[in-house]
Amino acid sequence: MPYQFKTLTYWVLITNCLILIGAGHGAGPLILFEAILFATVHSYNDYNFCIGFNCTYDNSLLAVAFISLIGQILLVISIFRKSNRLRLISIIALLLAFALLCHNFQNDNAAIFSFVSGFVFLALSVILIYFQLRQKKSEDVAP
Repeated sequence: MPYQFKTLTYWVLITNCLILIGAGHGAGPLILFEAILFATVHSYNDYNFCIGFNCTYDNSLLAVAFISLIGQILLVISIFRKSNRLRLISIIALLLAFALLCHNFQNDNAAIFSFVSGFVFLALSVILIYFQLRQKKSEDVAP
């Protein structure tokens, strides 16, 4: 894995962990909600875990944390295995979690807050996907 891909992958991972989540009267990074995910697994109910674009911001937090955690684990594995396909799958999972978190940003101030704090992650992810696909295209063309 070229050096610029490795550092860009690290930055995508760090900025994803630092996306701010507005909950209650405060805010916290996404990585904190991923840690809370393990504590709330035992007290699971349907209102706390909602996956889809019709869910409210608060109801989708645990699903977003779960999908994001899966994507982060896959991204770390892709760094060590140097797997381009696994890196793309993990970034798509992270972008899906970000989309589920911010899908209602027109009507919800907490979603706007998360979108603004995660804009750097979004930009870096798009850049990494672009470089990844460009590299794959150049490898396919080269004899």
